[in-house]
Amino acid sequence: MDTDDLTEMAYKTIIMAESINHIITVEIGAMSSRYEDEDSYLKGILKHIRSINRSTDNYIKYWNLEGEITSEQLCEGINNSYSFCLPNATVKLRAEGRAC
Repeated sequence: MDTDDLTEMAYKTIIMAESINHIITVEIGAMSSRYEDEDSYLKGILKHIRSINRSTDNYIKYWNLEGEITSEQLCEGINNSYSFCLPNATVKLRAEGRAC
């Protein structure tokens, strides 16, 4: 799937990622090519941001982001994205008559 195929709701997750850090934006945008549909893409985003949230310090070190973002800022941004993405993934699936 391509990011051009995303609904406005799903595309907003990419826009929200930019408010955290550009690297996360690129990661989330590039992830779309791994998924066949928006539902699986949203679930993939959730999985990815959960993994970042479990180890924010390692993520910052891996991408050499010291001085650009703190672990607390990254955690807060991830939690905001997660709070947006999870309900919208659920709403989309329910609207289509499917459960998460």
